[in-house]
Amino acid sequence: MKKVFIAINLISHLSATGFDTEDGAPIRQGVHIEWYRTIVPGYQGEAIFVWSDTRYGMRNIFAHKINQDGEMVWGETGAVITDLPGRQEDPVAITDGNGGAFIAWVDYRFDAQGDIFIQHVDTNGDILLDPNGVALAQVEGKQITINMCTDSLGGVFVTWQDKRGGIDDDIYGTHVAANHDIISQGTGVPIVVEGGNQNAKSIEYAGNNEAFIAWADFRQGANADIYGQRLNVDMANNFEENGFQIAATDEQELKPRATYVNNETSFVAWKQGDENSKVLYQFVDASGLVFSDPKSISDNTALETAPRVKRSSIGEVFVNWKDLRDDPINGDQYIQKIDVNGDRQWGDGIRVDPAEDVDFSARFSAGNAGDVNVAWERGTFPEIDIMFQNINSDGNYSLAEPIAISNALGYQFAPILSGNAEVGLYAVYGDQSSGSIDLKVQSISTGYQPVWSDFGLTAMIGLDGDVNYTTPFRIADQDLYLIWEDNRAAKKLFGTQITDTEIQFDGGKQITYGDNSSSETDFSTPILTRTET
Repeated sequence: MKKVFIAINLISHLSATGFDTEDGAPIRQGVHIEWYRTIVPGYQGEAIFVWSDTRYGMRNIFAHKINQDGEMVWGETGAVITDLPGRQEDPVAITDGNGGAFIAWVDYRFDAQGDIFIQHVDTNGDILLDPNGVALAQVEGKQITINMCTDSLGGVFVTWQDKRGGIDDDIYGTHVAANHDIISQGTGVPIVVEGGNQNAKSIEYAGNNEAFIAWADFRQGANADIYGQRLNVDMANNFEENGFQIAATDEQELKPRATYVNNETSFVAWKQGDENSKVLYQFVDASGLVFSDPKSISDNTALETAPRVKRSSIGEVFVNWKDLRDDPINGDQYIQKIDVNGDRQWGDGIRVDPAEDVDFSARFSAGNAGDVNVAWERGTFPEIDIMFQNINSDGNYSLAEPIAISNALGYQFAPILSGNAEVGLYAVYGDQSSGSIDLKVQSISTGYQPVWSDFGLTAMIGLDGDVNYTTPFRIADQDLYLIWEDNRAAKKLFGTQITDTEIQFDGGKQITYGDNSSSETDFSTPILTRTET
């Protein structure tokens, strides 16, 4: 059995007296960044991104605002959206149109299955509602999986999956006005309550201060169909109760994604089929379906799956999907543009990354000239980079080769984009090259190049991994060493000194660099000895 010995030269005998502080302080507080994939615009040229982390022990919600000068407007560690007991996680944000944002999350402090709460933060990062948040759904059963959209009046529609009725998922929601009036506060309004599951919902603004929501519906059994509904700010239905049928065939219809076109017209895309799945789309207005039959995103016969959609400022819709025409094993990311008449503009779609490598997890943001900005992951774990390309209005690459937002060693993942190059285009991603998850942000110039060095600014430093085998060594009254095995990257020993209740090395200082730490296979542990002087 291997053993690890650390000799520490202590300057005096151990003392029996203890520290006189009443409350403990974190010596090495982990800051695992749990979830951050929500980003919205602030004022022109700004972006607000929201995440949960464990800096206070349990998971809480935080937000940053960044401007084009790279300033973290809400302070070095961001605005505190929640500082509450229990877990607050999976935040979703929508701009309020005045430089702030509405932020909703799943809250587990009262119910282990989850409730839905909301907060409003202003342009200065100050919270405007009760510091405990406001319950949108605090009822028996599981409430999770939030989707939100604007009402264009400074308020938001909020929807969630809801199991208050028993086993199956239903969909509930509410409207939160700019003045914080909430429809059916604490319970929400049923949008669809039917047999079987109703899930995989997608909601977006629909014109006339209304919202359009689409979902996968299993009311007829195992064969899912696509249903939809249109809602006003009073949460009244435009279509029949429990939604109207958008797509129903002998094939599975799954993963609907909705967005807005213009006037009162909405767009919805979905995956049809399993073994030979295709991505189809349809327009929906206040009267129902616009096209007699759904349209295909491509005439290519290869399998297509996982659609995502985004709208441009003039109502063009960009659709991204995974396509197996060139790589039948891993697939590639493709993108298509649909004009306001519902016609395809880019043939059978544009392959986002022409490199013969694995590409996935694309996220995109429309430009102002019929173009689209795309960021994605390239590589094979654990060596994955974040790439970027702009595709112009004609469907051509603006860059001869994609650029790397980050090609640092190790694992970079989960990019999201906000804005456009003319007023401020930002990419936010996770960086685990240090062993812990850091939150990084990069600005993209009008020439589609990274603005900030070192792969972008570090918005939040994470500190992951378990702490094992903690050993204290008292030096004198109010003075001790503390040593532990730290798994933030690999198994190394870290330590700190605490003098007069002050921690000398926040988060600890690394004191071993080899690989001779503990082993799960032979149950060896670090052994520390002290020498006297």
